[in-house]
Amino acid sequence: MAEIRLYNGDCIETMKQLDDASVDLIITDPPYNLGNFMKNRDTNLVKMRENFFGAAGWDDLDFDDWQKSMDNFFMESARVLKKGGSMIVFMAIIKVETLIRLAEKSGFYYKTTGIWHKLNPMPRNMNLHFVNSTEAWLYFTYKTRTGTFNNEGRLIHDFIETSITPNLVGIECCHK
Repeated sequence: MAEIRLYNGDCIETMKQLDDASVDLIITDPPYNLGNFMKNRDTNLVKMRENFFGAAGWDDLDFDDWQKSMDNFFMESARVLKKGGSMIVFMAIIKVETLIRLAEKSGFYYKTTGIWHKLNPMPRNMNLHFVNSTEAWLYFTYKTRTGTFNNEGRLIHDFIETSITPNLVGIECCHK
């Protein structure tokens, strides 16, 4: 079996250290850049949470700056991924179309959008509107329409349903 390496760091800076065409799979969960969007809505989030992500400063880029950052990410990903490599990107559903366009510009082929249903999501805002219990993920292949799909002959749906935290941890812990 091939050696498996996991990297944890600023993805663009870390990818610069990697050789061209040296990666089989990228799984990433970049900032969704929803801070300004949420600040402009009358959701009362700031009063409900002192650590509201929209006020934290890391998720509130100007849209053009966020788009440029994601464009840089896809260009660097295209450099390090092998032909036929795959990428899964977690993202807010309202940003899916933008990501598909940016990825295709860098040579990625969009395969599908899947949904992760969280069985025990953070119950924030539950008295104001629906609890956000889903997250989108996009599946791309690089320079191919097929890629490698290790399903071992099983049917795999584009819908994943899991708990965020195991029952032993309790109701709440640190969620992303």
